[in-house]
Amino acid sequence: MLAGGGIHTIERGLECESYWYARLGNIRAEISPLGLTFHDSELALLPKPNEIAWKIGRRHPGFRASDVERQIFRAAFEAVCGMLHAWRHKHDGWIEAYALKALRVSPQRLVSVAGALQTIPQIHEVAEISVIKYWYGESWPEPQLPDLVLSEFSFNVPLLFRRSLDEGIVTVEVMHLSSC
Repeated sequence: MLAGGGIHTIERGLECESYWYARLGNIRAEISPLGLTFHDSELALLPKPNEIAWKIGRRHPGFRASDVERQIFRAAFEAVCGMLHAWRHKHDGWIEAYALKALRVSPQRLVSVAGALQTIPQIHEVAEISVIKYWYGESWPEPQLPDLVLSEFSFNVPLLFRRSLDEGIVTVEVMHLSSC
């Protein structure tokens, strides 16, 4: 690993490819002819990071933006993840689940949403998302990584952004297509 640049190279890669990233701890890797191997069981033992540990990745549309724009993107991301979690279902001991791969919102759009919410209480936007559908066994330990992919697809979702007085700067709802 040291020949490849060590942990700093891995962190730089995560910074470039992720919306958010955090350092969780150390795990052991096995060296094989194909390279380094990390076991899922080792990854599952890593602690869940607290809010302070997360850093903004360069893929995040609010990377060089204000805290308001970052919070707007996070609220939209969490709303879409909540919708996908509601789609999860069990079937004969197996679980089909969905993971958000990408929420395509440009930095300019975040600025527009932030500006609009200063003058009007709510706005509607449509965002393209990419989703991974995967499965895992009901008895497998959590959290599950989307390794066993069934499909990957993209579609547009209507979002309702509202100014919020008690839950932070903004709340976001994924609207039903029929309400558009």
